Amino acid sequence: MAPRPLGAAARLTCLLFFGPYAALATYTCSSLGVECQNRIYTGSYSTEAAAKAACDADPACVAYDFAATQSLGFKCSTTTQRTDHYNEFKMCTNKGSPPSSLCAA
Repeated sequence: MAPRPLGAAARLTCLLFFGPYAALATYTCSSLGVECQNRIYTGSYSTEAAAKAACDADPACVAYDFAATQSLGFKCSTTTQRTDHYNEFKMCTNKGSPPSSLCAA
């Protein structure tokens, strides 16, 4: 039998425990030429601040990538990187994120 996904109570506990730290999240960013392998395609963001804020608010997000030349950013579900051959994206990893498997829906 497959394991059950986290229930509402577990997600609420995760949010209550990690939520207050989201505003204090610090990110370490790569140089240009790196994007995330596993994007969360629930939306895109036209500013880096918006991409960061969306990542901070989503327990499944552990990083974001952003291309200033395109005004385009995405949330990432893992810290796995891939090469951006156009050297437009940078990837920023949240150093304070809980493991994505801990708070995933």
